[in-house]
Amino acid sequence: MQISPSEYNITPLKRAARHLLGYPHPRRVPRGVYAGQAIGISTDEFARAKDSGVNFLRNVFPLLDLGWDQARCLEYLVERGFGQTVKSACVGCPFHGNAGWRWISDHDPDG
Repeated sequence: MQISPSEYNITPLKRAARHLLGYPHPRRVPRGVYAGQAIGISTDEFARAKDSGVNFLRNVFPLLDLGWDQARCLEYLVERGFGQTVKSACVGCPFHGNAGWRWISDHDPDG
């Protein structure tokens, strides 16, 4: 069974944005009312940068605006003492590879 990323993050984020704007489903969000959503996509994965698909949510991509690739992001973290930071992902993400599951098992057994 194929699991869509929209089930885990896209749909819940859109639902939360509507709620925060004060227009939970099924209320219509008025034209001109929107939230900005910053998404951390670097230049090495620029093809993932997409429009939100709805008028009330506007995606912005600060790492693309800065021209940062993953290596520059890591340099930035190291410069500030966060060199051991792991790639972000939800603990229960079904798209983890074996290395991701091993890291969770070794570093966050309760997770």
